[in-house]
Amino acid sequence: MLAISAASASGVVLPPVAVNTAIGGIAGGLGALAVYPLDFIKTQLQSNEGAAQYEDGPDAFVSILRRDGPLALYKGVGTQIAGVAPEKTIKLLVNDAVRGAIRGSLGFIPLAGEVAAGFAAGTCQVLVTNPLEVVKVRLQTSGDDLPTVLAEVGAAGLFIGAGACVARDATFSAILFPAYAHLKPLVADGLGVVGAPGLALAGLLAAAPAAAFTTPADVVKTIQQASREQAAGGGGGRRAITMASPPGTAADASAREVVAELVQAEGVGGLYRGALERVLRSAPQFAITLSAFDLLRQAAVDQGLLTIAG
Repeated sequence: MLAISAASASGVVLPPVAVNTAIGGIAGGLGALAVYPLDFIKTQLQSNEGAAQYEDGPDAFVSILRRDGPLALYKGVGTQIAGVAPEKTIKLLVNDAVRGAIRGSLGFIPLAGEVAAGFAAGTCQVLVTNPLEVVKVRLQTSGDDLPTVLAEVGAAGLFIGAGACVARDATFSAILFPAYAHLKPLVADGLGVVGAPGLALAGLLAAAPAAAFTTPADVVKTIQQASREQAAGGGGGRRAITMASPPGTAADASAREVVAELVQAEGVGGLYRGALERVLRSAPQFAITLSAFDLLRQAAVDQGLLTIAG
């Protein structure tokens, strides 16, 4: 667990929260930036509008490149990067704090405790994640700029889809952190892959099943956050679902209603819109983020900026 105080080798005292925010921001930013085009494509496939336009990931990729150029794949990236530091700081610190509390109470951390720590971390990060996701998804699925999106959404709208976001992030972290912790020694001892490559491989293997398992919650969240007045059909892709209740947008429907109509329209497979793109995005993203976090944290410890207990 990260200690409460920190001092660098040069004698400059820095608050641990500042060090961890910097580490989380750098690690998270590197991961998010590296895979952002895949995140953009995933969102297109999961939204009603995108599902009506594109058959699959390659179709969406080629169509967007031809229509809007390569920079279109980075629309909304600034919002994503800006939110990475607080999001990753909350996620990583809450996970660390809960693990430390359980270790202090029991003298060790059982698997259930690791899962609980990850679940708590994912739940708490939604305070930052959901507003970020609402803005990012609207930027990715509309032609609007940031001021227009903020004016359209409003303060209350920043928490559209929060229930699905909690289900996604809490479950994702509950899988990711324990899997990563146990995979690190397995990769090092069993495969002989050590250092940065070993950490990256462990992160890759931990994130892939977490991303796949939580895709349905991610789909529901994206539909709720992206939907405006949309008609069914509108292209050669799958039929876009619409909610029957006024004003006819999925943002006004509960997660249960979105799931019910999505399954009715597309079958269970509809809950896995963009699943491949989500795995292809999340696995390398967290390979980079988790390995960078561990390496940067160890560097901070070596420089006397942090201490790690237990």
